[in-house]
Order: sequence, then C-alpha cells, then structure tokens
Amino acid sequence: MNKRITSLLLSFVMVFVMLVTAVPAFAVTGKSSYYKMTPDKATASPGDTITYSVKLGPIDSVCCMRFEIIIPDGLTYVEGSGKAVEGLAAKLKAPIAEFTESTKMFVAGSGNYTSTDETELMTFQCKVNADASGEQVVKLYVEDPDDLFDQDEDNIAVDEYTLSTITVKAAPKPATALTLNKTEMSLTTGQDDTSLVATVTPADSTDAVVWSTNAPEVANVDAATGKVTAVAPGEAVITAKAGEQSATCTIRVTCAHALTTVDAKASNCTEKGWDAYKKCSLCENLFDMSGNPISAIPYRATNDDHDFNTSDWGYKEADGHAHICNRNADHHDTVIAHTPGAAATETTAQTCTECGYIIQPATGHIHAKHLTKVDAVNVTCTTDGNKEYYKCDCGKFFEDDAANVEIEDHSSVVLKATGHSYTVKKTDEAHRRSTAADCREYDTYWYTCANDAAHSAKDDAEATDKFYNGRRGAHVYGTDWVNCGTAGHAHKCKFDDTYDAVKAHRPGPAATETEDQVCLDCGAVLAERTGHIHANHLTPVKGKAATCTADGNKAYYKCSCGAFFEDAAAKTEIKDKNSVVLKATGHSYTVKKTDEAHRRSTAADCREYDTYWYTCANDATHSAKDDAAATDKFYNGAQGAHVYGTDWVDLGESGHAHKCLYDDTYDAAQPHTPDHEGGATFDYAVKCTECQHVIEEQLEEGTIRVEVPFKLIVKKTGEMDPAKESFQFMIEPFGTTVKTTIVKDTITTDGEKTYEGSFVFTCKERDARLIAEGFILSQIKGTAEGWKYDEAKFYVMPMFVDNYDSIDGWRFFQVSDKENLDTNNPLEEIIFTNSYNMKKQSEVVTPPETTKPTETPTPSEPPKPTETIKPAIPTTTTETPAPVDTKKPAASNEKKAPKTDDNGMMALWFTLFLAGSAVAGTTIISKKRKTNVR
Repeated sequence: MNKRITSLLLSFVMVFVMLVTAVPAFAVTGKSSYYKMTPDKATASPGDTITYSVKLGPIDSVCCMRFEIIIPDGLTYVEGSGKAVEGLAAKLKAPIAEFTESTKMFVAGSGNYTSTDETELMTFQCKVNADASGEQVVKLYVEDPDDLFDQDEDNIAVDEYTLSTITVKAAPKPATALTLNKTEMSLTTGQDDTSLVATVTPADSTDAVVWSTNAPEVANVDAATGKVTAVAPGEAVITAKAGEQSATCTIRVTCAHALTTVDAKASNCTEKGWDAYKKCSLCENLFDMSGNPISAIPYRATNDDHDFNTSDWGYKEADGHAHICNRNADHHDTVIAHTPGAAATETTAQTCTECGYIIQPATGHIHAKHLTKVDAVNVTCTTDGNKEYYKCDCGKFFEDDAANVEIEDHSSVVLKATGHSYTVKKTDEAHRRSTAADCREYDTYWYTCANDAAHSAKDDAEATDKFYNGRRGAHVYGTDWVNCGTAGHAHKCKFDDTYDAVKAHRPGPAATETEDQVCLDCGAVLAERTGHIHANHLTPVKGKAATCTADGNKAYYKCSCGAFFEDAAAKTEIKDKNSVVLKATGHSYTVKKTDEAHRRSTAADCREYDTYWYTCANDATHSAKDDAAATDKFYNGAQGAHVYGTDWVDLGESGHAHKCLYDDTYDAAQPHTPDHEGGATFDYAVKCTECQHVIEEQLEEGTIRVEVPFKLIVKKTGEMDPAKESFQFMIEPFGTTVKTTIVKDTITTDGEKTYEGSFVFTCKERDARLIAEGFILSQIKGTAEGWKYDEAKFYVMPMFVDNYDSIDGWRFFQVSDKENLDTNNPLEEIIFTNSYNMKKQSEVVTPPETTKPTETPTPSEPPKPTETIKPAIPTTTTETPAPVDTKKPAASNEKKAPKTDDNGMMALWFTLFLAGSAVAGTTIISKKRKTNVR
C-alpha cells in the first residue's frame, strides 16, 4: 500500500514539474522580515554561560526558512543546549523544525505561517572562554536569498540582522614578575626624573603598577606615573608593586650647593682665627676656597699676643706671683718667687713682702706647750680610780704628751669601783656553811670575791645567798633485791632511785610453752614461755586438681590449732583459708569438631546452615550435646545448597544465569546467544535468544557499523593458570569531533590461549570520511592482580567502499613509544599479548563465622552484572542509543517499508515535492540536503 501511495505522489510531482517549467519562478514580491538574536546579558566574565534567543520578525506568509549560527572564537557552544522552542513545528504547521548541533544549522518547513509579532524560533547557550575579552559577536548567517520564502515560493528579503554582541571583561591575570630598568640612581635636590620604568610579566597582566617611597622627605614619587622628585639630601628606596610582585630602586639625593665666602680672621692668645672658606646656605656643608668639601672650619692656632696688667700682681699662688692677661685670666707672665716676711707665731702669719701672699698662717694655741700629766689610780671593789692622761691649760684632755689624740669625753678617764663578784669556789673548812645528813642533802660553802680574795660572802651581811652545793650526802640502801634488767639485780636507796652495785641474775629452770624462766633471787623473767609453736603441730594436706564439675585444692599444712600454712616450718600462714580451694572449672564449650558425632542439624537449603555441638576445652569427653544446660552451645557449619530457578536472568554483558529462589545468588554465568548473525541492522538489534539481552543496538538511519578485528594472546608466566578476566579497549581521539556509540569494547578470557576479539562502534554515515583517515586502538591498562597488560598502540585505517556505507578491508600500523607511525611496515593483523604471573598459595580453610541459631543466616552477595567503563575520548562524543523494541529478523532479505501515518505522509509528500522541484532546476531550498527537511 505504501509503495502505491509513493508512486502516485511521484507521478504528481512529475506533473507539477512540467507545469512549473512553463512559468517564471521565485518572483520577488517585495515582502521582507528580519532575524533577531538576543543574549540574556550584555556583559559577561570568563566561565559565564550566556543564553541566546533567535526570533523571526512579523511575517505575512512563510513556508520554509534556514540559517546558520556562527560562534566567535571567544565563546564555546554548550553541547545539547541548541533546540527549537517547544511546539514550534506545530505552531508553524511544519513537518519539521529543528536545529542540528554538528552544523549549527536551523531548518524549518511550514504550511503557511503568518504572524504580526516576532516569533521565537530557537534558543542555545555559549560559555565564555577563559582567554576571552572585549566584544564577542554571535552571527546569524543566511547563505542564500532563497533560504526564506513564502507559500507561493516567493523569496522574502531579510532586510535586517540583529547581531548578538556581549562585552567580556577579561579574567584577572595576576603579575608573575616585575622588574625595574634601574636598581639605583643619583639626583640633586629639586630635580625631577621620569626615567624609572617598570616591566610587568605577563605584559597583559591586569595588575596595575603602584609606586611608593620609604622616605618622602628625601625623594617623593608619583604613585601612578613613577616620576621621582628629589626633595633633600639623603637616601630613599622607591618601590614599584603590581599585585604580589615588587621591585625597588635606591635613590641617592645630593645638594645643589649655594656657596657663601667666610673671610679669614687672625688668632690671639685666647681666640682661634681661621683661614677663608666657603659655606653652603642650603645644606650648611663647608668647602675650601677651591670648592672642595672640608669636614670642619679651617681654624688657625692661638699665639702669644698677650695684654698683661703690670700694675697689679694678679697671679698669687704658692709658687710665686705674676701679672695676668687682660684677655684671659688664665694667662700670666713669668712667675717670681715670694719674698718671705717674719716667721709665723701663734697669733701672726708669715706673708710675701711684695704681693702680700700668706706663706705660713699663724699657728694658733699649741696644746703640747701647755700640758700637765695626770697619773693613773687603780680601782678597788669599793673605790673609783682613773687612767693616765694629759691636761692642757685650756682645759682639754689628751692621750699623749704631744697632744695628738684629744680625749673629748672627760668622764672616760674615770675607772668606776668594781663592787664584789662572789664567783670563786674554795671548798675548805674555812668557807663551809653546812654538812649533809644523808643523800637528800648537800654540803654547802660560801663564795669568795673574784676582785679581792680577802673578801668572802661569809662576812658580807648583804650576800647571804652567795653559797654553793658541795658533795651530796651518803645513800641509805634497803635489803630487798630489785631487778635491774638483763644486767642483774641490786639494792635500792630508800630516798631516791639509786642502786648499789649490780649483781648477775641466778637463772631458774628453762622456759617451756607454758612456763617462764625466772631469776631465783629477784624473780625477774629471764626467758618468756614460748607459747603455741605451729611447726610442732602441723599435718600436711596433699593437693588435688579441680575438674569440670568438682572442686580441688592446692597442697598446704594444717596446724592442730586450725591455722593453714604454705610450708612445713609454718613461716607463711594462709590467712584466707578459701584460697586453697581450686574451684571446678566448669565446661568451656569452644572446641569445634565438625563430624557426624557432633552434628546437631543438617541444612535443608541455602536459607540454613549445618550446625554442630561444641566440645569442652577442659575435657574432650564432654560435649554440649550431652549437657542439658548447654542447648545454645553450637555453631554453624557449611551453608545449605542454593535452589536455582529455571528462568534466565540478564547479567549484562557478562551473560545470563539462573537466580537462587531464596537469595540474590546466581549459578555460573553463560554467554549470550545472538538471535542472528551479521550484527545489528537498521531494522533489528541483536538480542540474546535466552534472556532477550540487547547484545547490539539497532542501527539508525544514516549510521554505519565499524568492527575492528584483533587478537588477544593470554600467556602463563607464573605457577598458576591464568584466571578468568575481562580486558577493555579504547579508540583515541579522531582529528575532529566525531560522535560514536560504543557497541563492544571488552573481551573475556579464561585460560592460556589466543582469543579472537573485535572493537565495535557506530557513527553517522556523514563521518565515514573522517574515520577513513584512521584512528588509534589501544588497551586500557587494568589493575587486576598478577596481570601484565600489553600497552601497544595500533593505527587503524578502514577501507570503505565507494559510497562509504560499508568497509571491505583494513590497514594496520604499529605506533611507536614516541607516537611515531611505522608506515613502512604495515601489519596483517592486530595482536595484543597479556601475561599472568601468580605463585601458588597454600589453601587456608576459614571456618564460617558463628551465627546464632535464632537468626536467619544472610546469603552470600550474588554476582552483579558486569559494568563496562567506557574510555574517556575527549573529542569523540559517544551516545548510547535508546532501546528499540524489535522483533527477530524475518527469513526474507527484503527490507520492510517504513510504516506511514498521517504526519509521515505529510513529511513524505514534502520531501517528494522538494525533490521534484530540484529536477525542474528550480530549487526551493538551495544547497541544502533533503535530510534537513525530512
């Protein structure tokens, strides 16, 4: 039916073409409109995203339109952002209204659209590049006047293009370095200098140079221009700073001298004169008459130009007299010795007869000439005395006859009477005072005076207390013996605690456990009774080990008194009698014996575990199985077997498997079984016959399928056989942006051998010529333990048939480590080699963790479908096609005609209409592919 409709439409187109060839086409009617593109912001910064809106001005009638968006270098189109406004096709009554990102082309067809207002057609976004600045203009480009026409096929003039302009503020670019053309400079006061130049790196840095000085009183600087002005002599540091970078220049300022001459002046005896010199009125520095700097005034030496006063002896000192200078009192003429007058007396001085200088003052009163000696008088107990001294007529006292040492305190020559000092003992009958009757008293005696032995207190009525004790009276001893300790015994005095001579004890019988040993004379205890001796009454108790159920005891000794001891000598007593008891150990059910004798239960399936009774660690003959109090003393053994269903579950690219009925465990994964050979077509995907997994997506119209063959050799280089492993491959970026969809990029190996593999992807048919230029295939280096991955790279060049819709051959080349292509040695095939190196390890059996019987054991984690990670290809965009609901291919090779509904018929009619117009030589949309309006 579809074919018949198509034939009828083609016939209609042919008739229409014959008609239109007879009349002029595309007459300009004077109709016009405009395109307007508007950004959502007028200014932007690097990194900002700008949204643009494209509108068509008021229009009387429009049928088709086409234009291209041109992006400037400073902006980057945001992938996926360009699209026609929602519902535009319906609004225009057009079969299509779309924007193609790869060409940046907008195409729309319309039945007959009219609008008095602007019509928004599409929106898109651009991102401001990091290095962009200034005005960035996005252009709307109409290549041909025929790209906008009305229902009558008349061109509509585009009389206005509103370009979209934004201003980009450049991103801050900080200075990375700053240098000055000078590091030091000399100026004179008042001088301006503009020669200092700062160079900032990079040259387009956004950091401005700011100038400063550390001593503005010496040299100032313009903060913006860097002009230096010398202010005063000295040194200043000028700093130029841009951002964080800085550089300095040292400025040394000297004075521009203004010299004034200072006339010479003569010297005299007092003042120094000077030679003529010059002085700067600005800096006050000094210079000689030739203009050379000097450090000080050039003073002249003083001389002997005196002015002596001869009318008076102005200088009168011990060495003589002289005339002094009127200019300086410190200056005098020659000193002349004094002429002495009469010698000095006690009342008159000796003077110079010329100048009156006192050569020798009057002596005054001389005590040594007027002294009287006073002899010493001894002091007694009752009368005063005095020491020897000299007394002057003037009343003064002196120590010596030369009157050198004066006695200012006249009372100090008096020696006071000593008084009696009854301190001397004389123990004789002449001085006895009393005689003792017994030991309770002492003989007493009178003291004698220490100052005069002839004086005794016995004769002094005022010294009745000046006596002392002599010998004590005799003791009066009793007749009873008194114990004096270990030394023996003696008789005690009746009046005090004094004893006569001590005699040794006379021991009685030796001490026993109940009787003391005593002295036979005084009854003193010489040795105490021994008391109870444990060592004499001990009974040994043997040690006994404790069992799981009965107490034991350690070995010890028991005394008849009930005390316990560690040893036979009874040296270490056991205070805590309970400490000798060794308590029954009790059962310790911790030993696992996984055998039938200890089996408790058998698992029915994977939801349960086999369980076993523990054995006592203290006694291997005791088992929890036989202990009514140990019903919880068991452990889990092996998990029960999984019960797998009969339905296949899709595990992704790794295959399919049966899932356990009770948990997420799967049995061994099986590879997918393709439902047909030859790969996906434009009509059918490749599916698994068992689980319906889409092995390869259905091809879309305008796409081609690229399948790169290769081999993978797996080698064993260690002790263990290579384990099952999946390896992933990738293609590196094409020379330009090519959208690809990865169909297959992995290969799974199991053991040492050579495997046939392929890397499969699809792309748009229009990109076939780009792919024909070649691309690089390599292996993604994995991280699996023991594997060494082949890192070789191969350059792949597919050989397409003339229409670029299929590949009939390949050319392969090796890519060197330096990324060079070995074109002189083409390869027959691509071969990767991976090696496996692992040492054998001893098997370690780890018992399962104990699970309480009241808990349902958690099944082990099931295998997850393998996730394929696609390699990152910066300039190659990959798309994953949406799943297509397809049926298994029919037996016939004839392609089925596409289904056609009402909208499809409209699009088909429009396409045939354009094709017919092209045949007639009158193109409705010139230089445009028909797919743009399909």
